[in-house]
Amino acid sequence: MLLRIDSFFYYQFKEIIECRHHRWYKIKHGGEILSLSIWVLRMLSGVISYKISNGHNDDDDVDQNQYWRMDPFCYYRYVSNPRFFFHALMFILMITLLGIVGKITFFFCSTDSPTFSSPYEYLIINLEQYRQCRRPQHEIATIKRQIFKKNWNKLGENRFIPNIVRKMLTLLLTKYRMIIDKVTIELDPYKWSKLKRVDVKQTIMPDDRLKVIKFLSFVDPIICFVHICLIPPALFIIIDYNVKIITAVDEHHYNIMYRLLFAIDSIILVHNIIVVIQCALFFVILSSGCTLLNYSLILRINRLLQNLAQYCRSMKNNHMKRKYRLLPLPQRQQLARIYREHGEICNDYMNSYRELWSKALLFYLVLSVPFDAIGLSAYWLENLIWIDLATVNLILSIHALITFFSLLDLAKQTKAMHQTGDYFPIILYSIDLLPFNDYSSLSLKLKMDDLYDRLKYGKNMVREYRYLDPLHINLY
Repeated sequence: MLLRIDSFFYYQFKEIIECRHHRWYKIKHGGEILSLSIWVLRMLSGVISYKISNGHNDDDDVDQNQYWRMDPFCYYRYVSNPRFFFHALMFILMITLLGIVGKITFFFCSTDSPTFSSPYEYLIINLEQYRQCRRPQHEIATIKRQIFKKNWNKLGENRFIPNIVRKMLTLLLTKYRMIIDKVTIELDPYKWSKLKRVDVKQTIMPDDRLKVIKFLSFVDPIICFVHICLIPPALFIIIDYNVKIITAVDEHHYNIMYRLLFAIDSIILVHNIIVVIQCALFFVILSSGCTLLNYSLILRINRLLQNLAQYCRSMKNNHMKRKYRLLPLPQRQQLARIYREHGEICNDYMNSYRELWSKALLFYLVLSVPFDAIGLSAYWLENLIWIDLATVNLILSIHALITFFSLLDLAKQTKAMHQTGDYFPIILYSIDLLPFNDYSSLSLKLKMDDLYDRLKYGKNMVREYRYLDPLHINLY
């Protein structure tokens, strides 16, 4: 996957859906889980043996046989900074456990349910259709020249700008415009209009699809930048690990075999770090993409309901002057579609949370408590070297940002879903004035009342409709 970091999420998600039954897929991810599990056992054994020996009496013969002295990485961490030894092992233990939980949750779960099939359709299939509808390179170059010419003429209105500065500013503005409007510039409107809709239950508009494509186009350079930033720390860890271990062992052990084993162990360590980081990136991108689409769909429904509520409010004020129904047929049909759309979005939201995100978030939050406690307790240690302090700050900052933005997305989406109920009182009043002369009017009343009760009071096993009593009276 390191060879495809330019489209990391695309290839990772396609691999989960399309290749999960292949043998190489099971060997690859099973081997990564096994490697992470071995590191969990190593760190756990190192912590337990260190606590038993209390880390004292370095010249004691009993302590020389402790596991934390025999394990190369544990001994490397002890040689680097004995005061930070326990916290470093616990940090690695918690991060590795999070990586194992993430691998099992995302790469070995059932992908036949809509929890994975729906995001796959509007994230991956949508992106593939966009790539099929891109303009040829000569058309993109023509548009770029037009943008350059427009910026050049605009800057030419100011006569005090030298030509060299004018050309540099024009190039910068053109590059900025090409980056900001990349999706709309590269997209061929004619080909895009001829595409079939995405095969999901929700009604996804072209604007919603473009939002998802812009999000994925924005994410790919960030992922590349993150992987490039990992190169210097990875090289530093490999070199520092081998140098400190080789200089710490006796001359009797200073041979090529030990050097080779230490090099392999350091490479496995770096590989495990990359696996955990990639799993966290996949978690963040998938949750952000799903939240972005659902939030966009809910906002569109809220805008439609807000317009309907304003229409019903204006008709209510003029009801005594007018002699026709408050809610015409087109608005009633629109309400029926909104009811269906809102139900599909809520079902997708609840099913995905129950089958996927609830387990991942539960383990994440459970492990976050000891993780934060260990990180904060590290600030009370004395004589911490700068690299250890920077590592603690970086890990806690990333963990805090992931937690904050995950809960913020969850809160925004939940608020948008329940905000729909704020527009229903006036709409329900308008529906209540409709006569029970046909089945569609009664069905619409029951649907809207059901949706309002569901948003205000939650999902009940037995629903009570306040329209059943008037219906009972009219029947008699």
